[in-house]
Amino acid sequence: MQLHDAKLAEISRRTFLKTVGWIWAIPVWMMLRQIAQFIGQSLPVPSPMVFALGMPQSLPSLPAHIERARIFLQKDDEGYYALDNVCTHLGCLIHPQPDGTFACPCHGSRYTADGQVIRGPAVRPLPYLELHWDNVGQLAVDRSKKVAATFRLPATNA
Repeated sequence: MQLHDAKLAEISRRTFLKTVGWIWAIPVWMMLRQIAQFIGQSLPVPSPMVFALGMPQSLPSLPAHIERARIFLQKDDEGYYALDNVCTHLGCLIHPQPDGTFACPCHGSRYTADGQVIRGPAVRPLPYLELHWDNVGQLAVDRSKKVAATFRLPATNA
């Protein structure tokens, strides 16, 4: 009977050591899977890329955060302009702050009201997007076209 108990103990010890030897693979596999999902993640692209924002008289008070177009619509003495609402670090959606700046909730990047980086990890400013008047007189933004920071669309479409 003692021989049987010794074999059982040996098999159990061997099985235990084999199991412990492979347990490390589970957390490593989970970590690699998470990394692959993070790296492979792509931003949802709004469809269509051109958004009609409305007639001048129906626009919200400016500056305005227009979520469906993912922009910050603003106006100065020279006309309208649109800042992208997507953080240049890893693509999170940024939020306007009470002090007029913009903040990324994901990694803490902050931008001035004109899109310049105040604090990283982002290093690139927010891009300006093309605005135009469509054929029925509505203000529209084209997310596929970036423009210079000096671009302004005159307030009248004449």
